[in-house]
Amino acid sequence: MRTKKVIIMCKQQVFSAAKLSLAEQAVKMPIFAAFRFSYVNYARTKVLAGGNVSVVFGDGSHFTMTKDGEMFLVFLVCGDSANSQLPSIWISAKNNEDAIRLYKKDVETYMTLKAVLPF
Repeated sequence: MRTKKVIIMCKQQVFSAAKLSLAEQAVKMPIFAAFRFSYVNYARTKVLAGGNVSVVFGDGSHFTMTKDGEMFLVFLVCGDSANSQLPSIWISAKNNEDAIRLYKKDVETYMTLKAVLPF
């Protein structure tokens, strides 16, 4: 019996750690659903100098919506090993694969990369 409780607790911890942030959920939605989702979750908006809109949620996650209706998250792209000599760069992209692809366009590398969200 004791081992079953431990296994259930570990499964719950794994699921809570894999939970998506509010910004990640909003970016995956169609644009009008994302508007409603942002309103329901009390997101703060700020119009940026170029006409883009920054949307910030209460959990610290955020995304940028362009004038064209595109939604971008900000990723930190860096080398996967601890002693990587590659520069770390902040990149706006729709997902981590796009962020890595944009990084490889600017920096020529064959090293394994990872793109992480800062929150």
